[in-house]
Amino acid sequence: RIVIVGKASEITPGLEKLKLPLYFFDKYGNPVEKPVTKTEIPAGVTAKSVLENYIKAIGGDKAVATVKTIAMTGSTTIPQTPSPLSFTSKIDNKGKMT
Repeated sequence: RIVIVGKASEITPGLEKLKLPLYFFDKYGNPVEKPVTKTEIPAGVTAKSVLENYIKAIGGDKAVATVKTIAMTGSTTIPQTPSPLSFTSKIDNKGKMT
């Protein structure tokens, strides 16, 4: 048995060329159907149009201008040393990372 883990859209085409049986599993090891890796993007949808529509949905440029602080929280794992991670950036460009 060979177990390959990765982004299906990047590895499946090459594996299919080998003509070997392929089985797909979710992150818990449950069997799943072959994932759909390519979907059509509707005409006219661009990164710019998505961002513009998001800004409009949250109240426009006026709402964006009221943002004073951006905060992100996550975690990182260094072998044998799990660590929480937070990042705060204020409008005055003074950032803090802990």
